[in-house]
Amino acid sequence: MQTSCTQCGECCRKGGPALHIEDKFLIMQGKLPANHLFTLRKGEIGMDPVENKKIRLEEEIIKIQPDKQRDWACTHLSAEGDACEIYTSRPVECRLLKCWDTRALLARYREDRLTRKDIFGGMEGLWDLIEDHEKRCSYEKIRDLVDQLEKNGGKDAESTRKLGDILLYDKHIREVMQEKKPEMATMADLLLGRPLMQTMPAMFDLKIEKKDSGWVIKPRRIPV
Repeated sequence: MQTSCTQCGECCRKGGPALHIEDKFLIMQGKLPANHLFTLRKGEIGMDPVENKKIRLEEEIIKIQPDKQRDWACTHLSAEGDACEIYTSRPVECRLLKCWDTRALLARYREDRLTRKDIFGGMEGLWDLIEDHEKRCSYEKIRDLVDQLEKNGGKDAESTRKLGDILLYDKHIREVMQEKKPEMATMADLLLGRPLMQTMPAMFDLKIEKKDSGWVIKPRRIPV
């Protein structure tokens, strides 16, 4: 029976950990760079390792970015070998994880999760931006509009317009950040969550296209 880590790297290849309050100092000290993090927002679909299934998140989760070029392995997994590049400064979930006995990790998984407010709540202007984006682009608001669109057979001009406005705002604010605050833009996925053009089609089973005449947003479950 396995009782110690063999440094096989398997746990790191399954994605980065979620962060907890005690991991905040790693960010503040630059040991966990903000541009290596992203936010899964409230209402987004995420994998729950306790339930071992995808669920609708009841609260936001901040995670380490995956390396999409390596099948979503943690970005801090060494490209050569199976070593953690930040092992001495690894987050609490990484310290708790024993692949042969996950009880300690699962017991802490939902406790004291780090939020954007914990990191940016005292930063005037920046926190206002996060709150405004969350208010305009909440997944609860998006879900209500998609439900209304489906209820009307995919033909609801008002719901389509409102969904288009949400998509446009999310896209616009990221472009403005890139143009005027490039250093801030590198951590847009932490500040604002993942771009809605990436998340909405899969989460809500939507076909989304931007045309000169406006947005075409259709539920795939309804014949076009």
